[in-house]
Amino acid sequence: MCVHPEKVGLSPRRYKTDGLSLTAELVLPQEAAELDRYLRELMHNAAPETLEILIDQATQEIPRVFPEVDVITALRRALN
Repeated sequence: MCVHPEKVGLSPRRYKTDGLSLTAELVLPQEAAELDRYLRELMHNAAPETLEILIDQATQEIPRVFPEVDVITALRRALN
């Protein structure tokens, strides 16, 4: 079924047929110095529907892999 979002009052979204991944998987870089760039790129390129999942994964995984990194600060920099 094809739906034209503007004709039914919905905002346009990404479609699976666009070849875009609608899943979210956080794969942290090897070095903490690469974390800001990685998170920013990941968050800004993610489908809106996956942001909450990515933020939850980051909140759990960053302290485990990089205990010296403040998760909230890293996420704020990524999302700005």
